[in-house]
Amino acid sequence: MESLLLFLHIIAWVLGVLSTLYAGLLTYRGLTYPGSMEETIDGLGGYTKVFRPMRFWTIALICWAFIIAF
Repeated sequence: MESLLLFLHIIAWVLGVLSTLYAGLLTYRGLTYPGSMEETIDGLGGYTKVFRPMRFWTIALICWAFIIAF
């Protein structure tokens, strides 16, 4: 049982750090994209970008809660 908790703890550390970094990057990109030159170029090309960081924030929250709990 302890080896399973250790394994889950290691997985939670890896996923927690990576999802926090990626969610932070997506949030930053979502906040700086409106009004940027990149948005203008994408609009001319007919592209739209949508940044959805909530999935990664949820994963990070679950992982950090598991790390703190155990």
